[in-house]
Amino acid sequence: MNTDTRKPNAPGRYRSYDPPPLGFDPLKAPEELLLRRGLPRRPDPKREPELARVWERAFARPLTYVKADFAIDRSLRDRNPVQGKDAEFGPDNWAGAVVRAGAPYSWVFAEWVIPDVPKKGVFDDDVTVGFWVGIDGYTTGDDQVLQAGVRVTMHTRWLWWPHVVVDWHAWTEWWVKGIDSSGPVFIPNFPVKPGDTVSFLVCAPQPDSPAWVNILNASTGQHTVVEVPTPVSSNGEPVTLQGDSVEWIVEVVEPAPPNLPRFEPITFDECWAGHGQPALSVVDLTNAFEVNIGGAGGDLTQVEIAPPHTATVRRL
Repeated sequence: MNTDTRKPNAPGRYRSYDPPPLGFDPLKAPEELLLRRGLPRRPDPKREPELARVWERAFARPLTYVKADFAIDRSLRDRNPVQGKDAEFGPDNWAGAVVRAGAPYSWVFAEWVIPDVPKKGVFDDDVTVGFWVGIDGYTTGDDQVLQAGVRVTMHTRWLWWPHVVVDWHAWTEWWVKGIDSSGPVFIPNFPVKPGDTVSFLVCAPQPDSPAWVNILNASTGQHTVVEVPTPVSSNGEPVTLQGDSVEWIVEVVEPAPPNLPRFEPITFDECWAGHGQPALSVVDLTNAFEVNIGGAGGDLTQVEIAPPHTATVRRL
């Protein structure tokens, strides 16, 4: 019996999974049980030694499996995440690594230490910065992106006196141009903060199937799974990802350049992507290209890609 359940008050049609029973050991559990709990399949150590190494390192440690709660992420809801993209220079508000060689893709993975973002002043512009992995943000037509990661929002709240509220959350979204999807959601019961080591695995669906995100906070020992609903077009047809590109990105939602927050450098590590069974098609950063956030006087970020699996983004 499949034990994943729908959250009755969840935004849209997002779903989470019930925690495994006591004594659950992902290193020994049969594949069908991993699937029922929303966990990624166990890579074959002979055919996929590097992926098996990453998988075993993640699941060998004791974990607390969290059934995710959801809330609409209002700081991300009204943005266009691919606004400003063109075929040569990338999105104006993106900095990071992109791979297109080897497409199509159906999954992407990375881990990173969450960087600090200095607290804004009470009279400064509100700040929202996201650190994420995604699929299809570089597609022809700029029409969609499936993404998941961590974001920080800083806004001034007036209650007798002004003070700055800082919120860090794990979040995910399947954004499609011109479609009112279930919206970006964050996970209130899955804490993240600067200095935590997190990893995200984003899996694209087969046609007519939802997407699927595994999130691990190695610093707190917590793991959760999110099933992301498939957006539906105006004619009632489900949207299918093209799998044209995969990305490891810092996205600045607000404020716009040149007032880019001076975030600490972030290094995306263990950058992998692939299609179907990973042994069939796996890519790393060997053929990656960089995108930077630009201002009137030139780039505001610097991206250093160190193949095969590491990309670092710095604020200049």
